[in-house]
Amino acid sequence: MLNPDVIELLDDPELGGGVAFLVARTSRRRSLTAEDTLATEYFRATGNIQPAQTDDLQLLPDENRSQKVIVIRSVFTFQIGSDGLAGHTQPDRVIFDGRSWDVLRVDDWSAWGFHTAYATMRKEALSDEDAAAVAARL
Repeated sequence: MLNPDVIELLDDPELGGGVAFLVARTSRRRSLTAEDTLATEYFRATGNIQPAQTDDLQLLPDENRSQKVIVIRSVFTFQIGSDGLAGHTQPDRVIFDGRSWDVLRVDDWSAWGFHTAYATMRKEALSDEDAAAVAARL
């Protein structure tokens, strides 16, 4: 039985792997006594980033199929956001190639050692905070 090391393939530059990117994770903490606080954490990650193919687009909501979409395969665990009584986590943003991409969907392939994220390009340019994080971490 063939059992390839998928993680090794994710970092193979000949297959488009080993690409460094940042993941920005923004959380809002709710408070009954003060204003909600907003905090963004940045994580450096590497993986394989490719333009989405037609089959990939079929997995996304109709309104996102006409946008620029990338597929990211990485050992990094992406989030599409969560909402709870104590706080709210927004979907991850991937900062790659001078642009910011919103994660729409995540497929868990952790049995093979990686995760797949589908992200659409944001229309606005990088914020000053994001640009400073890129300069410091990449």
